[in-house]
Amino acid sequence: MVQINLVSAQQVEEGDTVSLTAELIDPNLSNGSNFSYLWKVVPELDDENDSAAAIADGTQSSFDFLAEHDGTYLVTLTVTDNDDG
Repeated sequence: MVQINLVSAQQVEEGDTVSLTAELIDPNLSNGSNFSYLWKVVPELDDENDSAAAIADGTQSSFDFLAEHDGTYLVTLTVTDNDDG
């Protein structure tokens, strides 16, 4: 099992960059720490007239995206331990 530490919600202004980092603790260091990451962002905008450009997925331990409009951005992170399956 891999432990992931989550950070609470962030508040940023429209047009700001949101920066996120996954911090992992691997309980089985004897087989290495070989992880893959998949960040996904789904914008839920406050103004129905706004449209957000698609936000590209991230595949590194750190991830940045632009909060183009006011609203809520749901971020999910999937981490796979490639050594322990």
